[in-house]
Amino acid sequence: MTINLLPPQEKETIRLERKVCLTVLYSVYFLVILVVFVCLLLVNVLCLKSKISATEKLALTEQENMSVQNMKNIKKEITVLNKTLETLRQLADKTENYSFVLGDLSQLMPVGVKLSNFSFDSKTKTVVLDGWAPERSQVLVLKEALEKSPKFSDVESPMANLLRQKDIIFRFSFVLK
Repeated sequence: MTINLLPPQEKETIRLERKVCLTVLYSVYFLVILVVFVCLLLVNVLCLKSKISATEKLALTEQENMSVQNMKNIKKEITVLNKTLETLRQLADKTENYSFVLGDLSQLMPVGVKLSNFSFDSKTKTVVLDGWAPERSQVLVLKEALEKSPKFSDVESPMANLLRQKDIIFRFSFVLK
């Protein structure tokens, strides 16, 4: 049995003090837990920031590697193209231009005469012309012009060029001087 001889006002004060003490104690516990929780959050934030930074650096390095690889590929393509162009240039330098022959022939052609074939052998410098003329006289004019030209020699004309009077299919061969 417990006898409490304190006056009721004192009892109430003690009860209030206990409640305040408990409240303060629980508040301190709560604050400690809150501080621990905030510290854990800060640690997580710092870890995440460092991971994000590392990921960004890795992505940047990967982009640079891809850029370097692309540059290497482009350089290889440029090198291949330059070699091809150099080969073409060397080939063009070795090739002689005989297009002037067509210009000279066009000035010698009588009106109405048509060429159907032009072949040229660069080794022997021999030209073979095939064509059509409406009349034999035009074939003779062309033969005479070829023989008189200082740019051509050894003009050969088969007899078949002169057999018909009209609608003549002719062939000439000659050598460039």
